[in-house]
Amino acid sequence: MKKKGVSVTPAKIFESLKKAAKSIFTRYNGTNINNISVNYMLAPFYAIFIYRLLTIHYHVTPSSPDHPLSGARSLTLISTLFYMYSSTFFQPDLDNKPFRPGHHAFPFGKSISVWQFGRFIRAAFFPVTLFWREFWSPFASLFTHRGVVHWPIIGVWLRVGYLYVWIIALEILAAWFNQQNHALGFIHQWLDSFFPWNKGFGSTGFIMFCLPVYIGDLLHSAVDLYESYSSGKKFCSAQQKRGLIVEFRQLLVDSIKDMKKQIR
Repeated sequence: MKKKGVSVTPAKIFESLKKAAKSIFTRYNGTNINNISVNYMLAPFYAIFIYRLLTIHYHVTPSSPDHPLSGARSLTLISTLFYMYSSTFFQPDLDNKPFRPGHHAFPFGKSISVWQFGRFIRAAFFPVTLFWREFWSPFASLFTHRGVVHWPIIGVWLRVGYLYVWIIALEILAAWFNQQNHALGFIHQWLDSFFPWNKGFGSTGFIMFCLPVYIGDLLHSAVDLYESYSSGKKFCSAQQKRGLIVEFRQLLVDSIKDMKKQIR
């Protein structure tokens, strides 16, 4: 009697990875965050991709004795760590008004509370957590959760654009007081690299600090789409509270309709 072979499909592999990631993340973080869990599980594959990209396409040597941080191994490590960090805190769910990434524990996450000393650090950084929560509050009010911010590429540009507004405002304020802030200049340069019409796009700096955000966003939206499809629910529920931009657009459409009715 022949035994039936076990078929391995991409869906089964994805489910296995998600279950494993859930169990690991729940144990140390106290909550189930599917998108972050999957991104963490795929971090080794991301590292392999970045390493091959640097060595083959950019011709970066694996290591450099004179400049340790300029070798492909070091750059891959930095890019992978930034990929994991941005997947946790600088991700599409910043459009979620009640539960934004980092709203309880920024910049370290709830995992640090596993240790007693970590709880002290988390309490000490509570003002930073509060600032992060309120900093993204206007952004979350503008957009609908799982709306345009969850679109790959466009969602990244919207979040980067939001940061742009604040950075430019701080630069104008610094110039007003005749102060030069190098940190603002570095952040401005980083934000510039996200857009293809700037010189920094496609550079090794882009590989380290911009590409991780794009890939993390793509995986995040893919997990959301998969879960919506598997549960039979809409990606953006009609019961979801709409952002101010959508409400303003609807108000404008309704006003135009009323004007047309009055003219007729």
